[in-house]
Amino acid sequence: MIPLSTPRSVYLKKRRDAFFAAGRCTGCGTPREDLTRRYCRRCLDYSNAITTRRSRRRKAEGKCPRCGGLPKEGRQQCAVCLAHWSRRVQEERVRLRQIVLEHYGAACACCGESLQEFLTVDHVNGDGHLRRQQGTDQSGVAWYRQIIRNGFPQDLQLLCWNCNEAKRIYGTCPHHLI
Repeated sequence: MIPLSTPRSVYLKKRRDAFFAAGRCTGCGTPREDLTRRYCRRCLDYSNAITTRRSRRRKAEGKCPRCGGLPKEGRQQCAVCLAHWSRRVQEERVRLRQIVLEHYGAACACCGESLQEFLTVDHVNGDGHLRRQQGTDQSGVAWYRQIIRNGFPQDLQLLCWNCNEAKRIYGTCPHHLI
């Protein structure tokens, strides 16, 4: 039993933590289907609807849709939100890139270079430009997400920048000619 002198926020946090530990939604307490999420589908939908309405209202008022502050000139978001989300996207890109590099061996398939700053994801068949033109392959963070979602396709490999460019320009890497 929680004493009555305990602040309401502490009580609610303990309640949410107890629900989460029991496999229940931390919003309404119903059993969760997806145990990786804190909330059930109904609570997520409700929360998303409230957030969407609030963002649309703020945008119509000429404010930052995320925090309600004054937007940066020529942008919809304020400088603080722009910096925050830019940093989050960068962190997500680094995290997903690390997962992809580790899965494919974290070294160039041709010369063995292991410095991660030099490594690139390469299409084994050399059809990457065609797949990007067709719209089947993405770039940036979406590219790494797509690789993970597709179960790390076998037609991809890691090459260092030099081997990848040599393969693109000459059709094969000079390491294979030696």
